[in-house]
Amino acid sequence: MTTAWLRGCITALVTPFSSGEVDYEALRRHVDFQCREGISAIVVCGSTGESHSMTEKEQLKVLEAALSASSGRAPVIMGTGASDTRKAIDNAKNAKSAGAQGQLVCTPFYVRPPQRGLLAHFYQILDAIDLPAILYDIPQRTGVSLDADTVAALSVHPNLAGIKEASPDIGAMLKLRAMCPELPVLSGDDKSVLPYISMGCTGLISVASNLYPKRMQEVCSLALQGDFTSAREKYAALEPFITALNCEVNPIPIKYALSLAGIMNPDMRLPLVMPDKKQKETLAEAYEFQKQFA
Repeated sequence: MTTAWLRGCITALVTPFSSGEVDYEALRRHVDFQCREGISAIVVCGSTGESHSMTEKEQLKVLEAALSASSGRAPVIMGTGASDTRKAIDNAKNAKSAGAQGQLVCTPFYVRPPQRGLLAHFYQILDAIDLPAILYDIPQRTGVSLDADTVAALSVHPNLAGIKEASPDIGAMLKLRAMCPELPVLSGDDKSVLPYISMGCTGLISVASNLYPKRMQEVCSLALQGDFTSAREKYAALEPFITALNCEVNPIPIKYALSLAGIMNPDMRLPLVMPDKKQKETLAEAYEFQKQFA
């Protein structure tokens, strides 16, 4: 299993919309921008990509458009998570058939299964399809945490490529690194990238890299090389923007920031809505501040 792309910065790609429909031309331009800026890989149809609001047909078309635009320059990973194990397996099979290089599988949302349920859920997915899988632990969205013991039990499976850890519990990360020292672990939060890499993580699945892929990649690369002094300097310049992205639930802020840069319009599907006036001002100020580093 070739998973060199699990090192560095991976972009959790937004999905451009226009008048309520997926804007595939804007999507292709955005993927090309990511590839030209040297991103390690791209995730489509994750939470940042608003997969919750898309049909299965739309998700596959987004994947196909991203694969075509990337032209092999960066691996494309498909978000395949679902609350129903059978649905997650179907999603994974469709992703593989369409040509995805990997899948990102979040914990089942809303149903809050026990750890033994999570173990059975992920084992069935891993057994069903030989597509490299990145588990995704984000309890603040799904309502359930993926314990390190469960990850350790899954880590022996040949189709498990790594885990995206977005839990705010740093103790959970330390336990995960201790129990699974060989498993690639990616930070799922831009703010935690440097401390997590210092604990042995291999990189980041980033929201901020939608707008600043090269700079976020530099932060990761320097930290992975052990040059934390330079990495901190690079991160410090980006920190006001990363902080501004937390003014509202993702992906509302990053889509608005991308519109400020003229990359795409900020359309979202309900129940997501535009930032309010104060949030727009916060994001505009943070975006203007970044111009000095261009």
